[in-house]
Amino acid sequence: HHNPAAHFAHRPSGDLPRKVYDAAEQARIESLGANAMRGTAENLDAVLDQRCQSGEFAMGSEDADA
Repeated sequence: HHNPAAHFAHRPSGDLPRKVYDAAEQARIESLGANAMRGTAENLDAVLDQRCQSGEFAMGSEDADA
């Protein structure tokens, strides 16, 4: 589902835009996998639970450009 050449050809410059673009692509790939394979959906659910419990999402930014 992921085409590295296309991904990097359209990847924006700048640290924050690049991070957003990469995160959106990761979410896109994970959602396609979750819809196609039940085991993938269960694994992604477990990872999300772990991230929420560890506070990883609390590491957000107050950046005005975000």
